[in-house]
Amino acid sequence: MSGSLAAPLRSAFFEAVFVVFGVVLALTANEWRENVRARETAAGALHDILTELEADRALLTESRTYHKERIQIISRKLGTGEKVTGADFPRGFIRPAWVTDTAWQVATSTGAINHMDYATVLDISRAYDELEHYKQQTDLVGGLIYAAIFDDGTQGVAGRPENLRTIIFTFVYRESEAITKLEETLRKYGEAAGVAGPDSSGSGSTAPKGGTAG
Repeated sequence: MSGSLAAPLRSAFFEAVFVVFGVVLALTANEWRENVRARETAAGALHDILTELEADRALLTESRTYHKERIQIISRKLGTGEKVTGADFPRGFIRPAWVTDTAWQVATSTGAINHMDYATVLDISRAYDELEHYKQQTDLVGGLIYAAIFDDGTQGVAGRPENLRTIIFTFVYRESEAITKLEETLRKYGEAAGVAGPDSSGSGSTAPKGGTAG
């Protein structure tokens, strides 16, 4: 190969190498930016999920307190022979917490959980499973109580205090199970995600709310 051809070929070769290198570098930079955005999205979703779980925990705690107080009143009146009345249940025979799973559903539908650690997703999914069991119990028992009120009236339901105490106790049990699981999850991931956990002062910024049956 003559000297007159070698120089242009070498130049073209190096230009091609630089073009390929530039393309690879651009693709790598783009992939890096996408990974950063994915991690930021996942971190934001985790924060929202844990904030939601903390709000749910506060709601469950409020409802459990109410249910424990109703059990104490029923037990005391059964012991003294006093009549249990509808007035002993100012916020309903049961007062289930209106727990939500909006943040979890959004994270799932948008694929944000795909960029979270598997163990983290597994723990969080189990916490939401507890909430789902609770909601199913609320729907079932709430429907039964409303039907009983329709058939027998409020005092008719209150007039069966042993049965009512058993029903309320199942809510205390389920609420305690859910609270325990949520607290475990919040203690494990809350601090790193910047979410105040159950050991923080107060019960969170969300005001407790609840439904009423009765």
